[in-house]
Amino acid sequence: MTSLDFSYLGYLAQTVTINGSSVSVSLLTDSKTLTEVTITSALGIQRTERSVGTAQQSLKGSELTQTKQPDLGTALAGKIAGVQVLGGSGARFGTSSIRVRGISSIDGGRDALYVVDGVVVPSTSVNMDDVEDLTVLKGPAATSLYGQRGDAGVVVIKTKRALRQGLGIEVNHTTTFENVATLPKYQNEYGGGASQVWNTFKYNAATDNPALAAMNGARYYDYSVDESWGPKFDGQPYAPWYAWNKFDPQYAQQQSWVAQPNNVRDFYNTGIQNNSNVAVSQATDKFNGRASYTNINQTGVSPNTKMDQNRVGVNASYTPIPKLTLNSQVNFNVINYFNRPVEGYSNQTTGSFSQWFHRDLEIDKLKNFRNPDGTFTTWNIGSPRDTAPKYWDNPYVEAYLNTAQ
Repeated sequence: MTSLDFSYLGYLAQTVTINGSSVSVSLLTDSKTLTEVTITSALGIQRTERSVGTAQQSLKGSELTQTKQPDLGTALAGKIAGVQVLGGSGARFGTSSIRVRGISSIDGGRDALYVVDGVVVPSTSVNMDDVEDLTVLKGPAATSLYGQRGDAGVVVIKTKRALRQGLGIEVNHTTTFENVATLPKYQNEYGGGASQVWNTFKYNAATDNPALAAMNGARYYDYSVDESWGPKFDGQPYAPWYAWNKFDPQYAQQQSWVAQPNNVRDFYNTGIQNNSNVAVSQATDKFNGRASYTNINQTGVSPNTKMDQNRVGVNASYTPIPKLTLNSQVNFNVINYFNRPVEGYSNQTTGSFSQWFHRDLEIDKLKNFRNPDGTFTTWNIGSPRDTAPKYWDNPYVEAYLNTAQ
């Protein structure tokens, strides 16, 4: 016995047995089936998903804001098949970028094109709370209307409108916390220096502070070397860098020679982001308008860093006569950064955490970076009698004194 299965989107499937004669099939509407996705393609044209002959995928705005993210790229991570999200620097409040069609330039730096209500905008101008739906156009045919700008893919966004007649007010607030997730894997077998041979302090009564007499014979490594391939940790007494600072409470005192496995991680704070949004909408038979304001205030994981962002979005449409609709849209976005750390070798904080930092350093001792006489403390001193910085400043000096907007 032979049977045929008939199915179509939005209708109940039906199986019909073939008995050698012609059959007539009528499918019943499935009221429980989800409505077909509607895509806003180039130039704002509304089309059904089946009628778009190119690779694409759509999301509702609610799917992007279930867990508030600071930028669109991060919100898209794991939600669009075949799309690669490249995260920005968390310490610098960086924004993510997305690759829709792989690497399209030599430097690999091309981001997708973002189109909001038919207008090309930078990704930083996209307010997550204003997104009604989003479509990622992946295939080359889908980007033909945008020319070369769309060769890395296109993200088409439709913003929210008033949902019903009358006045509508939306208020929401989200607080999120972040911590440093990944750090280099550090060795914790050897401490500061480049030689496993200890130096020995010899007290000079004629020139040294009398308090240092207790340090006669104390072992110490070469503090001026900023590497960490010195003596092997053995738990025995040694003279740390701050033992030679007369202003330190532990001046002229020895400590145990042990590793500090979390000293780099302990430098970073827990970042806090507050995201507040207020939206007002109004709709009549001929008018539809919505205005929203979003403030994102964030303290970074790097000490003494913060970001404040203000976004204002207004869209309105007016239909004076049938078949004629006037649309307007205004977006305003201002971002203020305070003390974003530089990256790379020149950075006196993370620039040293890659290899120019000792595994024995106690991060809490570095927080007191200024002495009463105005001089600065540092772990990278020249010697017991030369406590000036050799190569690297105290990372907290960089964080709290060498600040930048």
